[in-house]
Amino acid sequence: MNIEELKRLAAPLVKWGADSAWGNPDGTATVGYIDEDDNHDPIATVDVTIYDGFEDESLGIAQFIAAANPTAILELIRQRDELLAALKALDRGCRDPRCIGVLHGLDLARTAIAKAEG
Repeated sequence: MNIEELKRLAAPLVKWGADSAWGNPDGTATVGYIDEDDNHDPIATVDVTIYDGFEDESLGIAQFIAAANPTAILELIRQRDELLAALKALDRGCRDPRCIGVLHGLDLARTAIAKAEG
């Protein structure tokens, strides 16, 4: 997973506000924005009604896409970056042998940092 690419793709899409989903009478669902006056501004339609056994899943897929909107993705990345910085600071600050009690935790943190940074 390339975090920088995800940030690059998400940033210009924040303005679209695609954080809502609603079902349509034909079984499809829409991802879009609902304003304060309850106006529904569609951005994308999800339609899995043509697939046997999945006819009722369009809304669930649309809800997931709406929840994973660019603003939410950027916030998750921000939180991840903040946690990585804290873990790195902890790692740098615990070079003293008196930190023996937390060394196992630091090993786990180092593994998590390496994995997160890919």
